[in-house]
Amino acid sequence: MTKRRAPVMTVSADLRSATAAALARCLPAIIEPWLQRVARRPDSRTYQEARATLRGLLDWAVDRVAGAGPALPPPDRLAAFVQIRGRQGVDLPTMFDDVRALRDAAWTALTPGFRAGALDAVTAGAWLNAAFDDLLAAVILVVYAQETLSLREAAATDSLTGLTNHRAFFGRLEEELRRAARIGYPVSLLLLDLDNFKQYNDEHGHPAGDQVLRQVAEVLMTQRRVTDTCARYGGEEFAMIFPGTPAADVEAIAQNMAHRLRLGTGLGFSAGIATFPGHASSPRDLVEAADAALYRAKEEGRDRVLIA
Repeated sequence: MTKRRAPVMTVSADLRSATAAALARCLPAIIEPWLQRVARRPDSRTYQEARATLRGLLDWAVDRVAGAGPALPPPDRLAAFVQIRGRQGVDLPTMFDDVRALRDAAWTALTPGFRAGALDAVTAGAWLNAAFDDLLAAVILVVYAQETLSLREAAATDSLTGLTNHRAFFGRLEEELRRAARIGYPVSLLLLDLDNFKQYNDEHGHPAGDQVLRQVAEVLMTQRRVTDTCARYGGEEFAMIFPGTPAADVEAIAQNMAHRLRLGTGLGFSAGIATFPGHASSPRDLVEAADAALYRAKEEGRDRVLIA
């Protein structure tokens, strides 16, 4: 006797489309309760930003339920969601609760369709859960990526000035010289040291000295292009990396910075400039060439900029 096989259940595209359409119609009812928790004033900027963000994420969920759209939520909307909640001091578990609350609201909104038999609760529920599970996983990835980036930035940043620190500076210099050697352009290094800073510290105290160091950092950052690197090299010594810039141009920039610093603090600095590949062929040799020019500037009376 031949054993009869159970019929294979097939899910039609029409059912997916119907479920997605029903979910799309319910989006306002899903979004508004969450917005009330996140930003109570409808006229606030946060409220409007959160609405646009959530709409983008839920439009993606509708597409996923319909069996279309990309596997991951829109990166800009995802990042905005994490940023909005992060600004409000919300931790990752609470963001989980946000996503779960949105999923539960979606279930509630679709319940009339399940009861009326227009939608299949088992299959539609599976699609709905899968979409929100993907959203939850994406939120986790974004939060951990941002935390990792923050830790890396903290490890590479001088705590007093906010500039790149000494260790990270050397890594950046190596990267820039490798790129310059491959493409074929100069990289100039500026090392500067505040003149008479110890005397200033002794007369005005360390808090005032720290404020001067922060002012130096601000002056450097005003002269910085997107491709340049500003670093606190150590103590009252600072460094700047200028990709694609000849020494003469860096000298003019340094003179402008010295003028700004004198106006703001009354202090000047001595500086040395060296350029790859003209003055050196390696990061260490470039630093030594710039440092030698800095030493000469000190020896010749300070408050000047010299090229190696």
